[in-house]
Amino acid sequence: MPTQLHQAARTRIGSHISANMWLWIAVLGVATVAFGFARWQVGGGEHLGDLMALAGALWGTLIMIKSQQGFVSTAGADEAEITAPASPQA
Repeated sequence: MPTQLHQAARTRIGSHISANMWLWIAVLGVATVAFGFARWQVGGGEHLGDLMALAGALWGTLIMIKSQQGFVSTAGADEAEITAPASPQA
């Protein structure tokens, strides 16, 4: 039962983030800047620096995922497959 709940929650969270990618990119960008500003103002806020680094890492990850959406890889394909138009399926 706990495994099923974990899988359901993971699927729901993943689909929510995927459906609202720009929202999460904006939220994590604002959080990164806010934690950085707070750390700068506080001075010795090591925990704020940790939170800034975590938010920045997640922010960068989502930006990389968003930049790859819609990209079709041609790695490993023959030159004929890359240049030839797709044949219609009959």
